[in-house]
Amino acid sequence: MTTVQQRFALRFELLVRQFVAHLGYELLDHDVLVSANAVLQPDFLAKGPRDQTLRGEAKWTHRPDVRLKLLRDWSAVAARYRRDGDHALLVASGFVESVRREWAENEFHIQIWDRSFILSKSAGSVLHEEFEALFAEAGSLNAIATDPVEAIVPEEGNDAVPDDAPPQARGEQLIARLSAVEHGAEHASEYELVCEEIVDYLFGGALLDARRHPRLDDRLSILDIVYRVKSQDQFWSALARDFRARVIVFECKNYAGPVGPMEVFTTERYMSTVALRSVCFVLSRTAAHSHAIIAAQGAMRETGKLIIFLHDGDMTMMLRLRDAQIAEGNGSWLENDPTEVLDQKIYEFLATMPR
Repeated sequence: MTTVQQRFALRFELLVRQFVAHLGYELLDHDVLVSANAVLQPDFLAKGPRDQTLRGEAKWTHRPDVRLKLLRDWSAVAARYRRDGDHALLVASGFVESVRREWAENEFHIQIWDRSFILSKSAGSVLHEEFEALFAEAGSLNAIATDPVEAIVPEEGNDAVPDDAPPQARGEQLIARLSAVEHGAEHASEYELVCEEIVDYLFGGALLDARRHPRLDDRLSILDIVYRVKSQDQFWSALARDFRARVIVFECKNYAGPVGPMEVFTTERYMSTVALRSVCFVLSRTAAHSHAIIAAQGAMRETGKLIIFLHDGDMTMMLRLRDAQIAEGNGSWLENDPTEVLDQKIYEFLATMPR
């Protein structure tokens, strides 16, 4: 952050403290939270009307919007202040798109106040004018950066970005189709087809050459869908490099109940570190059983095979993030990519894996 931006950040933090008091909170002296790894100090500490403590982080960005990549980083910082019975709060200077806010609040268990919340709740006050002046000054000083990144439209993109905008976004259409598929083995093929379309819409610019039901050399083992990775894509190329994978596998489980450990053991047998087929995403209707996660972590620890679970709720969230990303166009494409959700899931999986 430049010196000019540091000054903006400091002014924003001071205004945020006044805003918290404006909402009826009592500002307290800073406390220090000692964690196992660091000493944490929030930007402000306040007591609410029900004696709940509010520990908050005020974050400034020179852009008018908060991109998903930045929101994820900021939310992780705010989440460190979370304590039982208390609230961790992120106050962002930019606008946070609603579906991104929903994902971050649910993923990190925090509250988020963005620019729209600040301006709405301070309306009619001198504080409102000061916030507006700060945001206007940042813009007038050309603090809002111009992105050099061009949009990377998915290669199935004639469906993703049509010339004439459909009455319903493509992601919402896929969400409706996903929810219409009944659970159970008799509807497995229908579920798999919808999953393939979802993966193509979400990651079609990076995952290429889809093969459905490829039979392995033993003539018995069959995988649901496999893809190769486009070498220029940052997230998927890093994943392929880190886990020595040339093929990304998607297994579709249209079960009425959660995926269990036995399904993990079956999936692991199909994977192969020797064949550079060591990454698999298991798609299911509901969240995986806790024992399945333990089994997947065991496979990672013992054989280096990465198995990540995604359920209907995860797919729905990523589809809405993709719709928002496409609607906003070129300027923020890479920084609003739904792969941030995948990256966070992989991080959580590895960070909680026992030795």
